[in-house]
Amino acid sequence: MNYSNLTSIERNRLAKQYEPLVNKLTRQFAEHVAIGWSEIKSMAYEGLALAIEKYDDERSKMNFTQF
Repeated sequence: MNYSNLTSIERNRLAKQYEPLVNKLTRQFAEHVAIGWSEIKSMAYEGLALAIEKYDDERSKMNFTQF
C-alpha cells in the first residue's frame, strides 16, 4: 500500500492508530535527553507524518511499523 495517496481523514486515523508507538518512542527518548515531552512527541509525530508520506510497501522490504 502506498500511504501517500491517503485522504486527510485516513491519515488522521493512521496517526491515531500509531499513537501508542509514538508515546513509546517519546518515553524512550525522553529518558536520555533534556528536552520537554511535548517537543519530543511533536518530533515523533513529524517522523510519523514523513513515514506516511514516503512508505511504499512495493518498494520496501520492511512493514510500515519497521519503516
